[in-house]
Amino acid sequence: MPQLIPTDPDKDYERWFFSYWRPACAWQYLFVCLFDFMIAPIMMAFYSVYTGEYHGWDPLTIRGGGLYHLAMGAVVGVAVWSRGREKMALMDNFSTALNSNGGPNDPPPGDDSAPRMNDRAAG
Repeated sequence: MPQLIPTDPDKDYERWFFSYWRPACAWQYLFVCLFDFMIAPIMMAFYSVYTGEYHGWDPLTIRGGGLYHLAMGAVVGVAVWSRGREKMALMDNFSTALNSNGGPNDPPPGDDSAPRMNDRAAG
């Protein structure tokens, strides 16, 4: 069976980057949105209550027409799409490797007399 995951210790840094950059981008976007739309407005409300002056929170990521959200939506969206394609290709390679080595229902090589799963019973 072909080796699906390389085990070269010299390439661990490269494998780490290619494996985890997509989740890191998604988590970073989540934390930025949480700060900009939940944490900072709540802290500004507490600050306004404490000082007696009202200071509204202006979300940082909305400035400039929300370009940050458009860019991060594109990055995370393309990352999810490409990861799905990679997983589908990996599963295709895995199933091809299994089928080329023979599956559990396949007869031994050279034995054409054994019935196969897809054969219909004569009747």
